[in-house]
Amino acid sequence: LVRPGDTAVLFGSGAGGELTLQEWADALGTIGEEIVTRLNPRIPRRFVE
Repeated sequence: LVRPGDTAVLFGSGAGGELTLQEWADALGTIGEEIVTRLNPRIPRRFVE
C-alpha cells in the first residue's frame, strides 16, 4: 500500500527486488523508451544514479 509521502520506485536497479525498466519493457513487449515517454508529465521525476 502506497500512502501520500511514500517513495514509489517505478524502475529500479533490480538490486532491491524492484523491476528494471528493461524487465518492464520485456513483459510488455516493447522498449524502455516507449514506456518512459508515455509517463504522464504531471508525475514528478527524480533521477538517481
